Amino acid sequence: MTAMFLHRTHRRCRKLALCAAIALSTLATGGVMAGNADIDTTYVFGGGFLRELGPYTTRGTSGALQPDGKLLLVGVPYDANGYSDFGIARHLAEGEPDFSFGAGTSQTVFDLFNQNNEATEVAYSSAGIYLAGYSFNGAFAYMTVARLTHAGALDTSFGINGKVSIQMGTWSMINGIAVQRDGKIVLVGVSEDPTTKQDYVVVRLNTDGSTDSSFGLGGKVRIPLSTNDNDSAHGVVVRDDGSILVVGETRIGSQFSTDVICLNQYGDLNPSFGIDGIARLARTGYNLYGRAIALDMEGKAVVASNALQFSPYLRGINMTRLNANGTLDTSYNGGVGHVFTPLAAQAVYDLNAMEVLPTGQALAVGQIMIHNGDTTSIFSARFNEGGMLDPAYNNGVGYKLGDVGGTIANQAMAEFVSILPNGRFYVGGHAQSKIFALRYQGDPLDLVPNQLSYIPYINVARSTVQTSQQMYVNGLSPGARVPVTVSGGMYSVNGGPATSAPGLVDNGDSIRLIHTSSASYSTTATTTLYIGGLTPANNRGNIIGDRMVASFESTTAPLPAGGGGGGGGHEP
Repeated sequence: MTAMFLHRTHRRCRKLALCAAIALSTLATGGVMAGNADIDTTYVFGGGFLRELGPYTTRGTSGALQPDGKLLLVGVPYDANGYSDFGIARHLAEGEPDFSFGAGTSQTVFDLFNQNNEATEVAYSSAGIYLAGYSFNGAFAYMTVARLTHAGALDTSFGINGKVSIQMGTWSMINGIAVQRDGKIVLVGVSEDPTTKQDYVVVRLNTDGSTDSSFGLGGKVRIPLSTNDNDSAHGVVVRDDGSILVVGETRIGSQFSTDVICLNQYGDLNPSFGIDGIARLARTGYNLYGRAIALDMEGKAVVASNALQFSPYLRGINMTRLNANGTLDTSYNGGVGHVFTPLAAQAVYDLNAMEVLPTGQALAVGQIMIHNGDTTSIFSARFNEGGMLDPAYNNGVGYKLGDVGGTIANQAMAEFVSILPNGRFYVGGHAQSKIFALRYQGDPLDLVPNQLSYIPYINVARSTVQTSQQMYVNGLSPGARVPVTVSGGMYSVNGGPATSAPGLVDNGDSIRLIHTSSASYSTTATTTLYIGGLTPANNRGNIIGDRMVASFESTTAPLPAGGGGGGGGHEP
């Protein structure tokens, strides 16, 4: 393994005790690194940094982008007695610590029961920043979640002094979190029960931290998928209709499968999804361990699993795409619906995170352990819309190994990936007993179309339907589909029915705006169109990045002389 130390003195962090340059390392990938898989050397310290959350070791576990481009990094700092705490740090868009966060320290560290506490996930919302994981109270592990203000202090209006502890079974922990559009918080993970063993669990909280009594049994749902000790939920995404998709792994007999469940807004299994609400992604000759789920821009679920092929014995990544009803998408991998991909021979993979780009590719990250040398390193892999390794990533290789490495005793692990609106992306996790964050070049993205300009109508009749002229979307990156929303009226795409619901558009689509003119004389009605932007964490947060904004106006005719008459209309 070769190493290269990158350092840019003109981008020094304010306190060197907080941040340090990363010793970037690479493993042979069989090809030359291409631009989109290269480190972005304009980022702090020449591409990335390491930091601690305390005087002792720190293990990075998650991360997320805020809508303003600031990066949240979650980790587990350990104290002198070996106990662990919840920890989070925030960095500015160009990598420097954000000293407006955490009372001037750029970080917040706290515990719940003065024993072992581990924050495993983070989610940003307009209400605050959620940290989720588990805490031990004596011999029992509890699901725990805390909410911080945007300044990094515990939000005392949430739960008890900013914290919520949830007991399910003899022990339980959180592996995934999502914030619904109404602000309610969905937590997924695993719970041990003496009868059903380990099960998927889903909990929904109200915005004040109380359990949502309209969901499941007192806000909690347990889904026994087998009677084994190996069932565990790892990922969650909330669809536009409010239904919740949860992915994890289940063992039936000696074989593992990736199971995706669908719950409705009340916490019941959705019988129209899969078989009675469960899509079991079992493959003959493989063990599948579901780890991540994301929605593509069409609303289909893309599922990433760690995989083990029995014959020949080989480890790799399994990608699956599901239709809205939970059936395999037969347009994926030529009708198979699954794609198994090994990255390197004699290696063990641990995929931890995956997101879908607005151009349809899926970007996955994790850890790879090479047996001949007992080394660990991070990997990134990009899959095209057909589920195959994307030859446009890393100069035809489709994946990249390296950039941060370690040994088996001191492992390097990529735990999250976050995509910027310009196509660059962050990868973070832990290495050298610290949190790390790297920024990669990616492929340039333009998610804001060229400006649209609608001609205003004047002297229209009162209380009449007004339809704008037709305008065409252009200027987006090829293949990109971006959100479209409207206020003050409706819109129509490609001559389709008028709607006010959020949708998607791409280059070449035509759009008209529609509203009803005012009931008053000399009054203007306005419909505003918003196109573009990207939501962080696969549409699980607020829109990040700029959007194109255009308005269509119609103004009613003035009051006729003498107070009578109705004014003219406009024929588009």
